[in-house]
Amino acid sequence: MNENNSASVSDTRKVIKISRRKFITISVIIIVVAVLWILGTKMFSQTYMSAPASQPIPNFGSASTKSSPAMIDAYYPGYQQQPDITDTREFLKTTYSATIKTRDVAGVVKEVKNTVKGADGRIDELNSSEKSGQIRFVVAKDKFDAFRDEIEAITNKKLYTESISSQNLLSQKQNIEEQTKNVVTTLDSLKSQKDALTAKHTQTVSTINNEISRIQTQLVTVRANIANTSDTLTIRSLRDQETSLVNQDSAQRQKLTSENNSYAAQKQNLDNQISNLNNSLTNINKQDTQFTNNVETVNGYVMVNWISLWDLATIFSPISPVIIIIILVIILLFYLQRSRFVPRIEWQ
Repeated sequence: MNENNSASVSDTRKVIKISRRKFITISVIIIVVAVLWILGTKMFSQTYMSAPASQPIPNFGSASTKSSPAMIDAYYPGYQQQPDITDTREFLKTTYSATIKTRDVAGVVKEVKNTVKGADGRIDELNSSEKSGQIRFVVAKDKFDAFRDEIEAITNKKLYTESISSQNLLSQKQNIEEQTKNVVTTLDSLKSQKDALTAKHTQTVSTINNEISRIQTQLVTVRANIANTSDTLTIRSLRDQETSLVNQDSAQRQKLTSENNSYAAQKQNLDNQISNLNNSLTNINKQDTQFTNNVETVNGYVMVNWISLWDLATIFSPISPVIIIIILVIILLFYLQRSRFVPRIEWQ
């Protein structure tokens, strides 16, 4: 009896009376608000920080994104056809994107930049600020795997996400090959026409020249006979022959001029067509080179986002930090209660 009295006398702490119903209601409201605030902050961070500063690179390989025909037609006119299943060749265009979360945005951006340079890549765009950074780049496909491993090693795996996609550009290759085939076939036809035209012209000119030579030979004979004849009737007949032969010679020479002009015009027309087709073939070859260079490179970008300590704790903690804080608060309150540093609570 004395011990109980002494205990009650010694416990002189202030007593706080709390409504059990109000406490539970307020606690539930606080927890709901805290959870909504955390989720809202996380969603805002993911939406804002992961958005590229400019238009994203085309994703050639995703299931939901395809290259627009207008874009492809600009580089490969006539691209419309789906490849036949019998052609099993692969010309894979690879695209890559990654997101790195860090407390040191500038340092990671610099490290990514150095990694791109170390892979003999090309940087097309670089943006860096206190909270976010972005690097767009191109690297050779044969160095991509090593490059990717180095980027992944920059940070912890839990702070790194990536997306890799590939699309077979076989249709573009087939289109280039079809254009090449058509141009080469037309070129061969035009060259054959030119050879036939030249052969026919050579034969025609030879025939005309032979006729002119025959006429000239007869003219020489007739004129010699005129010089050696004194008979009037004979001379008159020879003069008529001479006039006829002169007219024939003139006609043949006009025919030769007409043949040469016609040949020159037709030959010039064929030469122009052949020159235009050779230019087209050169352009197609350039397209083929550009196509190969495009396939043998990887386009990509790396986003670098700043992360808060709370988000770090959320990522690495096996359980929610909110639960940990609540447990710690309960333990602290229990300790303070036992140590009599806080008022005694009575539930109503």
